[in-house]
Amino acid sequence: LGHQLGYNNILPVYAVLLLMAPTFLLFISYRPFTALALSGTLWLVAGIYQIAPPNYPEPGFWFLNPLSWQFLFNIGLASMLHIRRGGAIPLNRWLVGAAAVYVATALVWVHSPLWGHVSWLNLPVVLTGFDKTFLSLPRLLHILAVSYLIVAFPSVSNLFRTGRDHPLAILGKRSLPVFITGTLIAMAAQVMKLINPGGFAYDSLLISAGIAMQFALAYYLEWLSAIGGNSKPVRNEAPPVHASFGVGMAAGMN
Repeated sequence: LGHQLGYNNILPVYAVLLLMAPTFLLFISYRPFTALALSGTLWLVAGIYQIAPPNYPEPGFWFLNPLSWQFLFNIGLASMLHIRRGGAIPLNRWLVGAAAVYVATALVWVHSPLWGHVSWLNLPVVLTGFDKTFLSLPRLLHILAVSYLIVAFPSVSNLFRTGRDHPLAILGKRSLPVFITGTLIAMAAQVMKLINPGGFAYDSLLISAGIAMQFALAYYLEWLSAIGGNSKPVRNEAPPVHASFGVGMAAGMN
């Protein structure tokens, strides 16, 4: 896991988070606030003191530190469990406005000279930088703000809802093997580009072939699951929007 090759450095953190997911789910199910408090503390301590798994055999840290990224993972788990139990994401116009302003500011910021600054006010990078390894606070707030805006507007969130037999849903269901296959395809394509740089048509062919192979793998795995008797009858329609979203939105906007 410590051998952080290019195109492969997301797989180690993915594997660690998936292995820890049952423990995270158990803890969050019974003590969600305590679990998130401990998760946030671990994120902060790891970022301030630069604690991360070491690379091997090369020096340095993992590109994506699982001690940091587990916080975002657990926020997602806690939100999902809360909604599955009939809860709602609290929505109000002030939070929606703040999230929109933050996302718009971030869009301008990354295209300005200010983007080159590592940190501000002599504070730790994890609090004021935009570091990816330790999931700096501005980066964490950005993904949370974008997610909140998607939840806040059903017209937007409905765009991300698909039926269970939708190609993208099947691709997502087989995300780990598809991701690994895509990584290998990307490495092979890079070698092919070194041998023959080609042009726009060549690049388009490589990209299209890679995408097609990943979809083919997902459907093949789905077919294997079906003939093995592991599949369950599914409905073709997309799942409805949770009613609590609309209620929360109406209450929050008043």
